[in-house]
Amino acid sequence: MGTGFVVSSDGLIATNFHVIEEGRAFTVETSAGIALPIVAVHASDAANDLAIIRVDTKGAPLPALELADGDAEQGMRVLAFGNPLGLQNSVVEGILSAKQMVKGRELLQLAMPVERGNSGGPLVDLQGRVHGIVNMKSAIDDNLGFAIPIRRLLPLMESPNPVLIERWVRVGKINRERWQILFGADWQERAGRITANGTGTGFGGRSLLLWQAEAPEIPFEIA
Repeated sequence: MGTGFVVSSDGLIATNFHVIEEGRAFTVETSAGIALPIVAVHASDAANDLAIIRVDTKGAPLPALELADGDAEQGMRVLAFGNPLGLQNSVVEGILSAKQMVKGRELLQLAMPVERGNSGGPLVDLQGRVHGIVNMKSAIDDNLGFAIPIRRLLPLMESPNPVLIERWVRVGKINRERWQILFGADWQERAGRITANGTGTGFGGRSLLLWQAEAPEIPFEIA
C-alpha cells in the first residue's frame, strides 16, 4: 500500500514511481473508500522516483492540493499524510530539518516518523501547500524521513509521457505462450535481456525459464 494526492481536478494523482512500478497492477481509492478507474500512467520518472496517474473521475472534479511556488525553508513545520503500515488516512507533524544530497539527489530531510505506506504522500505546510512527496524513511533513525522537492514534479506535469494502464501492467512481462517458468521467481524481459527477480523454490533458490518453441528438424546447430 502507498499514498498519492490529487494535483489536477480532472484526474491527475501524484505518487512515487516505486509505489506503482512498471508491470505492476494497482488500484486507486479515495480517502472515502471510493475506487477510481485507472486510465493511464500519465507521466513517470524512475530516476527521481516520481509518477503521475490519470484516473476516470466520472465527471466529478477531484479536490486538488495547491503546489508551493518557492523552495521549502529549513525549520518549517510540515505535515505528512498517508497510510503508514496500512493505517489509512493518517497524519503526522514534524519539522523540515535539512536538505540533503542522497545518491546524487537533493531530498528534504524530515524530523518525523515515516513508514511504508507513507510513500507518495504529500508533505504540506500549515497552509496546505505541497512542498514535497514523501519517498523513504531513514535506515538509522525511526524518526527521520525524506521527501522529494515538489519542483521535481513540475517537468512531468508539463511534459508527460503517458502509457495506457493496459500496456503499463505488461511492461517487462514474460510472454507465457513462449516461455515456461519452473520453480517460481519473477522473470522479466527488458531491452532484449531476461532476468529473474528474487529466488525460486528450487534447490538453492534456483528457478528455470524454458523456451517452449519446438526444436527444428535435424540437423541443426546450437549457437
